[in-house]
Order: sequence, then C-alpha cells, then structure tokens
Amino acid sequence: MIVAGLLPRVVAPDGWERVPTPGNRRFTEARRRLRAIVEDVIESYRVSAGNQRDDLLSALLTARYDDTGEPMSAEQLRDEVITILMSGTETTASALSWMFHQLAENPEVERRMHAELDTVLAGRAVTHADIERRLDYTGQVLRETLRRHSPLWFVMRRTTGPVDLAGVRIPVGSQVIYSLAALHRDPAVFAAPMVFDPDRWAPGRPVPDRQAFQPFSSGRHKCIGESFAWAEMTIAAATVAARWRLRPVPGRRIRERTLATLRPSTLLMIAEPRFATTAAPTTN
Repeated sequence: MIVAGLLPRVVAPDGWERVPTPGNRRFTEARRRLRAIVEDVIESYRVSAGNQRDDLLSALLTARYDDTGEPMSAEQLRDEVITILMSGTETTASALSWMFHQLAENPEVERRMHAELDTVLAGRAVTHADIERRLDYTGQVLRETLRRHSPLWFVMRRTTGPVDLAGVRIPVGSQVIYSLAALHRDPAVFAAPMVFDPDRWAPGRPVPDRQAFQPFSSGRHKCIGESFAWAEMTIAAATVAARWRLRPVPGRRIRERTLATLRPSTLLMIAEPRFATTAAPTTN
C-alpha cells in the first residue's frame, strides 16, 4: 500500500496528501501500522540488550554523532530503519524479477551465467570474496538488468539557481523530474539500447560516462545503500540461479508497470531444478 501510494505523493501538488480521499486514508493507515511495527522492534532490541547482536539495527542503535557523541533520536532511528526496509526490498525484488525474466528470454546469457556459477561456487554458498572478485559475468548481467529495467525510473531535483535546459528557462526553486529509464535507453550512449547485452560491461569495453548510468541516482542524494544492494542482489541471484532455471509461463505478456519502481506486471515463472537432487518444479 505504501509503495503504491508513493508516486502520487511525489508528483501531486503540496497539500494533496491531506485531502481525505480513500487512497490517502489507506496510505495513512498503512504508514501508521508500519511505523508502529518498526518502533516495536526497536523497543524489543532496547529492552533485550539487542545492541549486542551483530546486525544492522544494532549498528544503528549504537551509532553516535562524531561531534556530540549523542545517538539518533527515536524518530530518526525509526525513519532510518523504514528507509532501509523500503529501499532494500521493492527495488531489489523488481531488479531480480527482471533479471530472471531476461535470462529466460536470452538462453546464451543464462548458459554463461550458469557456467560461471558452477565453476566458481561448485555447489557451495556465496561468499563476500565471490561478490568482490569472482562472479564477474553475474555482475555484468545484474548491471545490464539495472540499465535495461532500472527500478528507480525517475528522480526529482530542485533547482538552486536559474537553469537553461535545452533552451527552456527554469527558475530557481523549481522541481525537475528526469527519467533514468529514458537515460539508460538513450541510443546516443548505449548502442541498440533495447537489446539485453551483458557484454556491454565486459572488461575492455568502453565505460559510459558516470552520469549516463546511475541506477542509484547520483550526487549528494545518491542512494547510500548502493553497496548493500549490489551484495544483496548478487547473493540472491547466484543462490537461486545456481540451483534453479526459471521458465516463463506460456501465453503471458510481461509489461512494465510504472509505480514507485519500474516493476514487471504479473510475472509467473516455472522453477525447474538444474540438478536431480533439487526439489520438484514449482510455480511462483
């Protein structure tokens, strides 16, 4: 409910969120419930000495400002957890969904990724060293997925001074929206942009300007969870693809849906085990 309600709130005029429409009321209630749940989890950590655990929430609880030595306020801590929770689920889930869709559509790409996983992992779990140095082609597949189907499909900025943009005068204080999806599919930067080609990112190939590929945005507002997201996606992609081959359910056309993220429409796939010891196929 919150993810679905984010886009209207971003583009609607100021004050629209206070209009008591059914959608606004559902969003407000969902936000209240989410905040209450997160606050309960934080409190349970506090009373059970949870800050001794080796996890992200413990790190946030024990964090202190360098200049004052003070911890985050209860409100900021709650908001930080919600930010990580929201940005670390919907975006990566959309990206991984697109990745498996593209693997099914491109058998040679899938074959090369499976070959790398079989060679590097040989049946074991993914390690940090694999993410950093060994799963090169898997990284190329993920990078091309983020280019072709950037979950973060638009970004907003406010002008701090007057700007001339392609002959259009934009005054100071204006809200400007630009499309990462359009940027990543610009034929002036990426040849045959609608073709899914992980070799664009192969060693020795020309690297696009850093402003031409920005799946996590850029500048001072660049997503602080970028490295976390790369690790999360690589671990999930490698773990699933090492054991399973996902096939699309026949007769379904997959479309892009522009919600808070650029996600696929109903994407049903048949999970086929790559090895005889894996469980029987299922559909999810």
